[in-house]
Amino acid sequence: MTGFRMALAAAAVAFGGAAAAQSVSDADAVSSPVGDAIRSCLIGAAALDLNCFNRDGVTPNARWLSEQIAARSDEAGYLAGVTETGAVDVADVFFPLRANTNSEQVIVNGSDGPIRVAEIFFSLTPPANAITRELLREYPTAFEPGRVGIAALRILPGGDQRFVLVDVVTDGCRACAPVAESIVYMDFDGASLSGFRHLGWFPHDLSDGAEADSRRIADGDIPFLQTSLARLGYDPGPVSDGMTPETAAALSEFRVEHCIDPNRDIDEVQLALLTNPVRGFATAPCPRN
Repeated sequence: MTGFRMALAAAAVAFGGAAAAQSVSDADAVSSPVGDAIRSCLIGAAALDLNCFNRDGVTPNARWLSEQIAARSDEAGYLAGVTETGAVDVADVFFPLRANTNSEQVIVNGSDGPIRVAEIFFSLTPPANAITRELLREYPTAFEPGRVGIAALRILPGGDQRFVLVDVVTDGCRACAPVAESIVYMDFDGASLSGFRHLGWFPHDLSDGAEADSRRIADGDIPFLQTSLARLGYDPGPVSDGMTPETAAALSEFRVEHCIDPNRDIDEVQLALLTNPVRGFATAPCPRN
């Protein structure tokens, strides 16, 4: 097993066993005043004290999740909210004692137990594909710093969930300028994690606004189109300067799932959808038969 797959597997079984049986919902979210009381308690404790979570306003489900996180990482976080996305959901966990990056995404309510997205490091070595080699020639010290987050959710044909995970590749240090994006698909078959797929590095093009981004796709910027599709969960194949069969197939899938005639040219509606993905893990609006 490669270092990449070992890291992913470790995150997937971080809690495992009986932990998978308990579920959380947005009704279990801890309010800000209660969160402040938890923080004050933790600051006053000599060591990590889970008794700080035994108070009114912290449900048994929320306390269970905090205990699972503490058992894995020896740090304390409380449930700030849950976004329902299907068979598994996305929780926002707040770590009150951190100096920065206090919020963290955790995939919950699956049969594998809670999965901390931030613990998923994509690779120990850069993926061996053409665009990655090209980027490394230009930026020899580029690497994936491990700042992983969920960029999008796609509901696959049949109803399975695909979370699109993105790590920003930086030039030599964690705080250095981004030069690429590393994209991984994390798929669930019902409530069970079915696998990860590392697509590799994609060019990191900062958005110039919806109008400018739409113009780039309309003008035939294929790498930008491919990155946009990949970030929405549609695998465009290797990055290239021309339309490939893989990219055409991904664009066709995108069109079908958004109720757009697959034979139509890219028009303003498609451009808006590709360059302005809906926030909040919204799924494609086209109903399936």
